[in-house]
Amino acid sequence: MLTWIKLGNRVFRNIEAKYIDENGNEIWNVPNTVPELQKAFSDTLVWLEKRRLNEILDQYGYNSLADVQFYANQNDAEAVAILNFYSNTNANGYDDLIWNWINNTLPTYTTLEQLLSLDMQAVEEQIYQQAITNNPLP
Repeated sequence: MLTWIKLGNRVFRNIEAKYIDENGNEIWNVPNTVPELQKAFSDTLVWLEKRRLNEILDQYGYNSLADVQFYANQNDAEAVAILNFYSNTNANGYDDLIWNWINNTLPTYTTLEQLLSLDMQAVEEQIYQQAITNNPLP
C-alpha cells in the first residue's frame, strides 16, 4: 500500500499499488514502470514539501516565501530563520535536501518492489527533521 502518491493533478492516500484479478493477472492502479514511478514519487515529494512549507508559513503568519523574504531583508530574525530553514544551501536547507533526495537517492531505487516499499510521507518527515536540525525554525 502506498501512503501518498501524486499522479498528475490528483493526490492519493492509502491506495493499493496492485492487485491480482480473477485470472491471476496483476492489475496496477499506479504507474507500473520504474521511470514512471520515480517521476510520481518525485512529484509526490515536491507536493509534500509545498504542503509542509504552507503549514509553516501559516503557523508564522506569512502569506508566501516572498513575504518571508521581504521581512528577512529588513533583518527580521523570525523571517531570517524561516528563510534559512528553507533555503540555506551552506547548511542544507529544506528545499536543497528535498532536491538532493530526488536527484541522488531516488535513482538508487531501481526496481518496482524497492519503489513500492517507499513511504514518501516518512521520507519527507525525515528530510524535514534533518532541515530542522541544520536550521531550526524560530
